[in-house]
Amino acid sequence: MKLFNLLCISLLISACGGGGGSSLSDSGGVSYNGSTSPATINEESAEDIGTAAGESVKRAASSSSLPSAISIVENNEIDLSEINELVLNSATLALTPSGLNLEGVCSSGSISVNEPTQLSGAVTLNFVYSQCKLINSNITANGRATFHYNNYGDPSSGFSITYTNFRVSQPGVDTVTLNMHIECVNSSSCTYNSDFVGSDGNTHRVSSFSFTGNASTGYNGSATFYHSRYGRTSISVNSLTYGSCGSQPDGGSIAFSSTNGTSGTINFNSDCTVSGTWNNGSTSGSF
Repeated sequence: MKLFNLLCISLLISACGGGGGSSLSDSGGVSYNGSTSPATINEESAEDIGTAAGESVKRAASSSSLPSAISIVENNEIDLSEINELVLNSATLALTPSGLNLEGVCSSGSISVNEPTQLSGAVTLNFVYSQCKLINSNITANGRATFHYNNYGDPSSGFSITYTNFRVSQPGVDTVTLNMHIECVNSSSCTYNSDFVGSDGNTHRVSSFSFTGNASTGYNGSATFYHSRYGRTSISVNSLTYGSCGSQPDGGSIAFSSTNGTSGTINFNSDCTVSGTWNNGSTSGSF
């Protein structure tokens, strides 16, 4: 038990992320099944990749010191780091020698979890939160979070948290929905994928993101972006602002490149238009 508690503390101060509504549904969600190959950036793909990447930044912007949720609701500014703490605290209470005891997680609402068949080796817990208002918080959670511990007795064996249609509501803030998978080799080395539906109607993914700033002053940072049709690019973000153009930035730029040697840029304007360049390795152009 001491090992597990230490693992939880280490996770909360290192790297991971976190995302609720009126009715509970713990199935469905948003899941990326598009291309994971290096994208070819050219006349056909550059604007589409750049525009979708611009939407991903606002939805993946950092929360406190932790990566936050990708929300499928626009224009939210919610601090979601408490959500990871909720799941970790739930797991700590569930994985006890005395059995399941989830009292102390919700001040109202409820939480349910499968009975673990063992307290050693691989352990998976499926938590379902129903209007669970966190104790000492104004956040209410609905949805499913799956916690998988590769080897309960060995923190170095790794663990993961998967959020599916996990919805978080907070007074004065739009409800946000989280579909996110966090994979940790150990307590200090985590990777994470978040999926969202873009304005083009397709599901895209952003991974390994690190952003600073806010929607008004501008976001800066980097990430790996997966466009459902074209595939994987690395993106570098410069002063992206949001507010006048919905999910699309209204200022700033993104440079994006692929491991196959193709690259592009996109500039976002206050009148909600875009412009940019592309280079396919042999020729170049603009849009």
